This record gives sequence, structure tokens and C-alpha cells, in this order.
Amino acid sequence: MQTLFTALSLLMPAAWPQSADQQQNYQKLLNEMLNTASKTQSSATAAADEDKGWQAMVLRARDASLHPMEEPDKDISLSGGMLVKQSDTIQTGPGGSAEIMLDGGECALLVGAGSEADFDDTGYQTATVTLKRGYIVARVTGLALKNRSFLVSTVNASVSARGGELGVIYSEKSGETVAGVFSAGRIAVNAQSGAAAGRKELVLSKMQETHVAKDGAGFLRADKMTALQPYLPKAAALRKHMDASVKTWKRMDSKKRRQLRRKMLSLASVKKAASVATEVPRLKIYDMRTRRERDREGDTASSSAPATPPQSEQQQQKQLKSILDIAGQEQKLK
Repeated sequence: MQTLFTALSLLMPAAWPQSADQQQNYQKLLNEMLNTASKTQSSATAAADEDKGWQAMVLRARDASLHPMEEPDKDISLSGGMLVKQSDTIQTGPGGSAEIMLDGGECALLVGAGSEADFDDTGYQTATVTLKRGYIVARVTGLALKNRSFLVSTVNASVSARGGELGVIYSEKSGETVAGVFSAGRIAVNAQSGAAAGRKELVLSKMQETHVAKDGAGFLRADKMTALQPYLPKAAALRKHMDASVKTWKRMDSKKRRQLRRKMLSLASVKKAASVATEVPRLKIYDMRTRRERDREGDTASSSAPATPPQSEQQQQKQLKSILDIAGQEQKLK
């Protein structure tokens, strides 16, 4: 900092402050300038890293929601074309699912029904997804040639893959993790807790699985696939959808991705506000009766009156588009 002051004094002797107060103010100003420059450089570095890192997009989803890292409390209904980034959380309902493709076919994963998964890391070398409950089916292609890997982590295990089709199940109830390989490829499984933690990783190949106990007791061993057998059709479906989507995949620079993320978050806020607004008239109709009227009628009006028919999904969409004029934005996201 003193070197900077000296350089400035040589370049601009007339502007160099003379009194102690002036020098203090001048130093404060320079500090603010340096902080601004540092933040700008950090933003540029982050943007460059994002351009190099994994890019994730939703292929298809049903009964699934996204909790974005910008606003973790926000609950966004997932649909095809939405972007997923580092620190996002995806949750699915009892009959829901979400298919997400990373980097145009290098990796794709299915977050299955009744599941919750965090996208912890989307850097260039490794994509890490933490499975908190439920199951994940994934397909990884050609990462070994690029020295990259895809990692699924649970409370007590980590599963790494550079190629092949894999499945991971984590049960909150039993605390057990099941990991295995479907039709092709190899994965490496490590226990992250208990006696098995720190031991040599177990490598699994086609139609093999392993079970990691809650406390990590015992040695990991390769077994014939049984628990993951029912998920084979889901792996085949993911493979088909992934192959079809690779043809139209295009990487986006960080600026374009940020613009789409802002639109996605803004659109979700507008939809939520509109859905709350549609409930207000019904509440007002009920509250129009005074307490005396309700007492006199024995509060029977509400039970005898015909129920207000719920709006169909088509009616809701039509009303939302006409009032808020967001049809164009919604179409861009799909």
C-alpha cells in the first residue's frame, strides 16, 4: 500500500494530500478502490471457472422442486430446460423424478421418487452430488480420458465413476447405502464412517453391488446385483433420453446462464404470488358473513353452499398468462 502511495506521489505531486487528515482520507479512498478492483477480479475469475465447469440442465421432471442456492427457502417447480448450478437442492415427491444432463452427454442422472440431492460441486475436475435420501441412477461417459470424475456421496459412503451406468440408494431409516453398476462400466466405493472408513476402495463392475452399513461395520464386498435390479429399466430410459438430448445440447457462457437463472427465479416468484392471489377471493367471500349471521345460521351456510369448483390447470395457466403476461418468458425456459 505504501508503495502505491509513493508511486502516486511521484505521478501526481500536486494532488498528494499534505495534512494527516487528508492523507487518512486519501488512504481510505484508495482502499475502497482496491477492494472494488479485487471484487471485480474475483467475479471475473468465478465467471471463468463457471465457463470451464460442469453445466447442468433439466431434461424432464415431474413432481420435483428446486431450492436454488441464491434463495434456499424458495421452492421452484422443476421443468425441462431449467438450469441447475452448484449448491442447488433437488427434491422429488413420492411419484416424482428429475432427469438432469451435465456437459452435453458426459454425464446424466435421474433423481428418483421420494429423493433429495444436493449439487455440492460442479467444478471442472469433479461433479459431486450428495444424496440425502432416496436414489440416484446415473450414466457417465468418457470422463477417464479427460481426467474428470462424477461422485455421489451419502452420509456413510462415496461412489466415484468415470464411465458406465450406476445406481445409488440411501435409506434414512436404516442408514444403509447401496451402490452398484448396471449394464457397463466400473465404480469405486469408499466407506466414509465406522470401521471400514479409510480402507482400500472397492471396485465394482457390471451387475455388481455393495452394501455399506450405517456404522461402516465389516469389510466392503462385491455381491451379485439384487437390491438395484428393479432400477435397470430406469437406467435404460435415462440412456435413451440422454442420447436423444445430446444432439441439441449447447454450452452457454456464464453471462447467458446468469440471465436465464434470473428469469427462472423471477418467473417462479411471479407464479407463486399469482397462486396466492387466486385464493384471496374465496377467503373474502367467507369473511363477508358477520359473526351474528354465522351464529344465527348455525354456521350451516358454509356446509350447505355448493363448493367452489377448483380451476383446471388449463384455466389457471390462461388466467396467469393474461394477468401477468409471462407466456413469452415461460416459453423461453422450456
